[in-house]
This record gives sequence, structure tokens and C-alpha cells, in this order.
Amino acid sequence: MKQKSELFPEVLMEPWKTPVMHDPDFDLTVKCVLQAGDQVHFFLCNRKSEERKMHVLTIPRNYPYRVMEEGYSWAGVGQYFRVKDPKKKTKGNGKSSCTWKLWNTHFIREFNGGEEGKGALSGYGKIKPDKIIHYMVSTGGDVIEFISPTMRWEIHKNIKMEKLLELYAKKRFYERYYG
Repeated sequence: MKQKSELFPEVLMEPWKTPVMHDPDFDLTVKCVLQAGDQVHFFLCNRKSEERKMHVLTIPRNYPYRVMEEGYSWAGVGQYFRVKDPKKKTKGNGKSSCTWKLWNTHFIREFNGGEEGKGALSGYGKIKPDKIIHYMVSTGGDVIEFISPTMRWEIHKNIKMEKLLELYAKKRFYERYYG
């Protein structure tokens, strides 16, 4: 269910259902970001079990994304989760999830540009700007943000990071150019 940001009421947000969304023991970290061919792969894992289970989030390369150190993200996407009076209990816009979908953010407006509904992200009027989704994955040290109409989650078990990177670099290259 969408909820309004307390400090930015035009911004709507809701937890995003993902494989890593809110396991309380999941000390999530961004292990690597690989830009290969026309895709960007974010490698996420639990610090304690990195070789047992690696989550890979893949998006197309031609959409905006950024990875920020968590401290700096507080001035960006983190501002939407702040409350007017931190001493008061809030009804649910506390970050119980580490993955979120947001609408009407500055990030969307920045990359949509131009006239209302005429920007690059909205396909020059094909999509209303308030329908564009800003995705966020918050980890123990970094925040991944992106805007993309498609994405893919894959889970890899019992594979070393070096082999996984090799697999993604080679597989994506060969699929694109020789597949």
C-alpha cells in the first residue's frame, strides 16, 4: 500500500517485494556492480554468507541508476523517510524494508526533464511522470537507486565471486554478440 512521505507529501512510497526485502538477519552488502554490454548487474549478499548465496539484480544499461554511500544518500532518497518530529511514533514510513518503490521523487523529475509528461523517461508523453517508479535497495553501506521498466533477480548458491563475475561477463558478452 502506497504511503506519503511526511516531509514531501507529493512523494509516494511502498515496500518493494524482492528476495532481499526484509529478512531481519540479512546484513546486505553490495559486493560488486558490473556494467557488461547493455546490462548493469548489482551483486548483493549477506556479509556472513557471501559464497553460499549471491543475489544478482540486473537492469538495462540505458536507464538511470546510481550507487551511493549510505551517508550521502541520506540527503537524497533518505530524505523521503524522515519525519517532522522524530520523537513521535510513525505509522509505517519507517524503513521496515530495505527495498522500496517511490513515485514523484526528485530523481525522477531530474531525469524526466522538460515539460510535464514530455520528458525522456516518460517516452515523450507516453507514460505519465507519476507512473514512473524509482526503485531503491538499501544495504548496510550503500544505496542503489534506479529507474527501469524491467529488471531481473537471480540467486546463485555456492559459487565464488570471481567465478560469478566471469560467468556474467562472458555469458552476457557471448549472448549479445555470438548468441
